[in-house]
Amino acid sequence: MTSPPNENFRKDINGLRALAVIAVVFYHFRISGFHGGFIGVDIFFVISGYLMTRIILSASESGKFSLSAFYLARAKRIVPALLVMCVTLLAVGWFLPLTAYEYQQLAKHVRDSAIFVSNHTYARESGYFDTAAHEKWLLHTWSLSVEWQFYLVLPLLLLVFKKIRQTASPRYFLVLLLIASLVSCLYATATKPEKAFFFLPFRAWELLSGGLIYLFAEQKTVSNRLASRLATTSVFLLFLSILFLSPTDPWPGWRAIFPVLISGLIIAVRDDKNPILTNPAVQWIGLRSYSIYLWHWPFVVALGLYGWQENAEAIFAGLIATLIMGLLSYRHIETPARQHLKSYQTRSLWLVFAGVMIALTFPASWLSKQHVLPQRTQAYLAAALLADEPPVENAWRPECFNGSREEGCLYGKAPVGAMMIGDSHASVTVTALQQASSAFGRGVQLWSKGACMTVLDIQSIDRADGARCKAFNTHALTRTTAAEPGVPVVIVNRVSLYPFGLYRVETHLPGRPQAILPNIAPDNQIDFLADYRRRLIETACSYAKSKRPVYYMLPIPEFHVNVPNALARNIMRKEPNSPDITITLADYHKRNDFVIGALKEARDICGVRLLDPVPYLCEDDKCFGSRNGRPLFSDNNHLNERGRHLLAPMFKVVLNESKGWSSTSGKPASAPFLGRD
Repeated sequence: MTSPPNENFRKDINGLRALAVIAVVFYHFRISGFHGGFIGVDIFFVISGYLMTRIILSASESGKFSLSAFYLARAKRIVPALLVMCVTLLAVGWFLPLTAYEYQQLAKHVRDSAIFVSNHTYARESGYFDTAAHEKWLLHTWSLSVEWQFYLVLPLLLLVFKKIRQTASPRYFLVLLLIASLVSCLYATATKPEKAFFFLPFRAWELLSGGLIYLFAEQKTVSNRLASRLATTSVFLLFLSILFLSPTDPWPGWRAIFPVLISGLIIAVRDDKNPILTNPAVQWIGLRSYSIYLWHWPFVVALGLYGWQENAEAIFAGLIATLIMGLLSYRHIETPARQHLKSYQTRSLWLVFAGVMIALTFPASWLSKQHVLPQRTQAYLAAALLADEPPVENAWRPECFNGSREEGCLYGKAPVGAMMIGDSHASVTVTALQQASSAFGRGVQLWSKGACMTVLDIQSIDRADGARCKAFNTHALTRTTAAEPGVPVVIVNRVSLYPFGLYRVETHLPGRPQAILPNIAPDNQIDFLADYRRRLIETACSYAKSKRPVYYMLPIPEFHVNVPNALARNIMRKEPNSPDITITLADYHKRNDFVIGALKEARDICGVRLLDPVPYLCEDDKCFGSRNGRPLFSDNNHLNERGRHLLAPMFKVVLNESKGWSSTSGKPASAPFLGRD
């Protein structure tokens, strides 16, 4: 992402690089007006594609291209600063208030970043059940991995092409590759968004577009005046993109075509005197852009670690620290590495890089597998304190969670007193219903599938899994309809997730709907929400048609932090008496009122009964993620066993209203406030 001044140095590209890194940094630090700053990475891809194609083809045309020399040159540019940052984070992280799991994850990410496969790691980890995206110290290295993979593949493709067509230009070959990548990207953005975001095949068109600029527009063909106007207008359009794009927009997708084309136009017109791109301040940032990019994200994560992400003074300090570390890295790592490594022979240099990589990746890999690190005393004590709840006994746990058992899972003992349907919130909440049902000498039959909303004819955001979700929902409806008459059905879902997406704490792509509706684009919000509401009501009423009691639990509160992690950090910072983790009741309703309104409509239309968890988890206009220093959640939205225990009284009404059953106590339960045993 950086290039030192030389005879081929272009100030306009260096200025474009500066604008890209400013956009990304300001976006990640949540500076107002930079909602679309993530396009900075797309700009970097265009620049890299142009520069790499120019290096490869210009050397090939002169007969001086060496694959080994090309790879070593890329390594000298990228590896030293990256490895220094990785080593620093691994060392400093030992003393930070990180849980044992978080430190393991940091070590794993150091390893995968150092060998340039972190984009695949983060694609696998993305989504519903993983550690929050903003708690991953090396998340930003995914783009370096994409670039490195492109560096490995591009010269091989060009060499093969030259071998087959010795005198032909590769421009149309690259055009075909670009079209194939773009079409794949458009499809994957709608069907497999995490892969579309992180994987090279779906990002290659952005890099190839830069390469085609070299092949089709390397020679300047416009006047200086027109070049200046085009470059200035293009920069203005990039700023408009940053201003009006949103993290909730599907990305990369078709929207990414615009910043890619504009960036390519800036490179093509070659305006080396543009006042925006070539002024000294912008040039200074451009030269240090790679190191600035490397160091900005750890400071963003650090702000979240200490709860300062909304603190203006802390954000300003983070920006200053980013500039300082970027300067130090450029001056003492990047520049010396380029200068001193020139004196090494090729073979020796390969051995140096191999030795350094092994010296880092092997210890990092070992640390990533250590489940207990007693040397980190505070982390060990925090884990012990937070892990004092009894485990849930269920030998079928994986099958119960993924919906693969045709007959469902029985919790407790037969006969069945109630059935529960839903997503992962059902799979964890079922023990509360079981607790209530056991008082009547009955068990609970569960059909649940993680991230699968109980709505017929709806797909999850991953269409491959979405087809299984549709089949699961159809099967669950059939099985419950055919069950013994009078047995009630309880539906439990994280019902606001699917139209409104994950919280920012959970993903790098917040607010994007986690459902696909037939023939309606998620960004067509009015029609999308209207259709989702209709399908939600119709599905609830489909269960009610079975002439048995149907209960729908209203949403569980969700939090902006991972609750046990936040508590652990308080302990490790020696702040055991810090306030409990809460959200306001107003925040709860802001997130959930749309779906609550739809469920109330289902109640009015077809008699679906509603169960409200708020009286059991909230009190005095606050909803609690922890109580008296103990977590009620296992992350930011799934109740743990302690939290589920609080909902057992709510579920007694399900059994009390069923015909012919009597509680061993014979008394209906009242709804206690949070904290009552």
